[in-house]
Amino acid sequence: MNLATLAIQVEAWLQEESQAARTMLALLERTETAARSGESAELARCASELTSQLAAGGARHGRRTALTARLAAFLAVPVQGLNLAKFAARLRAERLDATRFESLRAEVRESATAVVRASRRLAAMAQYHRGLLAELCQLLQSEAHSGGQLVDARG
Repeated sequence: MNLATLAIQVEAWLQEESQAARTMLALLERTETAARSGESAELARCASELTSQLAAGGARHGRRTALTARLAAFLAVPVQGLNLAKFAARLRAERLDATRFESLRAEVRESATAVVRASRRLAAMAQYHRGLLAELCQLLQSEAHSGGQLVDARG
């Protein structure tokens, strides 16, 4: 295996990660829209799709781990010391074109940042709703245990 072959494999992995991040972002945005508009059927569909998307992450993680191990072995660095910036530098040092690689790397970073933001918005919304429902339940329980009042319906 040579550096050019590894570069092609890393580009393929980055394309896969970029697509996965874009898909996740679209799902999170649909989930947020459904939650804001109260569309429970769409919210359930989104939850199912998110579960599937998250499950697919395990396979991607396995491929990433294997690729990282190959890269680390080829570059003779520990896996923990390997990162995409160092790999791009190595490509340039070997006079290989790193333009496409760096573009994909930036795209993955932007997509991942957008996914984190959307996730945080959804988490904040869920926390707000959880607090609202807890408060509502407390009010209803306190009224149920207050003994109530008798009402004269005749008059």
